[in-house]
Amino acid sequence: MEIVDYVFRVDSSSKIGSGHLMRCLTLARALRDVGALCSFICRALDGNLNHLVVSEGFSLNELAHSSVGAKAVYEDEPYHSYWREVEWKIDAAETLSVLSALKPRWLIVDHYGIWHDWQVTVGSGCNIMVIDDLADRHHQCDLLLDQNLGSDILGYQSLIPSDCMTLLGPDYALLRPEFKDYREVSLARRVGYEVNNILINFGGGDPDNYIARVL
Repeated sequence: MEIVDYVFRVDSSSKIGSGHLMRCLTLARALRDVGALCSFICRALDGNLNHLVVSEGFSLNELAHSSVGAKAVYEDEPYHSYWREVEWKIDAAETLSVLSALKPRWLIVDHYGIWHDWQVTVGSGCNIMVIDDLADRHHQCDLLLDQNLGSDILGYQSLIPSDCMTLLGPDYALLRPEFKDYREVSLARRVGYEVNNILINFGGGDPDNYIARVL
């Protein structure tokens, strides 16, 4: 395996949707533009979009789909732990096996089902960046990004180490370049224009069929 600078641990599926993977790909492209080598660790969950990693020219280390799946939310784990579909210790061990070969400087984690215990197990050999917007679980990380409007350090103070650097708010939004490229054109189209159509986007997944209810 090629030694890389940044490794992303992120999943997509019919349950999770595509947003976590898409924003990680956006960051990976920006890092590649400044000369960094990036790789991805993704589990082969149902409805995944792992092929996008390869089509974008990044290396993919795909973790096997569990034959059983995680059905229960354990009392001592975050609510979204079932998204992993394997025990966290198994996921950590499989991830650590890949990291041991790649030896990255940074591990970037974007996964609601991963938290402090997993990060302590995996992250002793590299820095850890967490991308989050729930502020509902503890993290052992060096850098935390929450790009949401209204995100506040008070929501994370008791959840991260005191020396963790934070990037909070939409100034740090992970947007693909085309959003910036078309911004002026889009704003100009609004002048004197009556809105007749709207787009409601569920982010690549709708396991509870909310789209039908909205329609």
